Amino acid sequence: VLFRSVDAANSSTSLIANATSIGTAETFDLIENADGSIGFRAHADGDYVTAEDGGAEPLIANRNAVGQLRQL
Repeated sequence: VLFRSVDAANSSTSLIANATSIGTAETFDLIENADGSIGFRAHADGDYVTAEDGGAEPLIANRNAVGQLRQL
């Protein structure tokens, strides 16, 4: 079994589990929102993970604030 870490290399590429080690691009903050939902902020660029097109697109960290598509 191969284990890979999710990588948020930059704000123009989707999140993908292809990293063989954990570094800044593979580290996220778990943010607890006031309404009880959570969000993820990438250490690589400080952007929040979002589900573009209502979740139809791959996850990507490219937003600078929490919004409806950035909450779980």
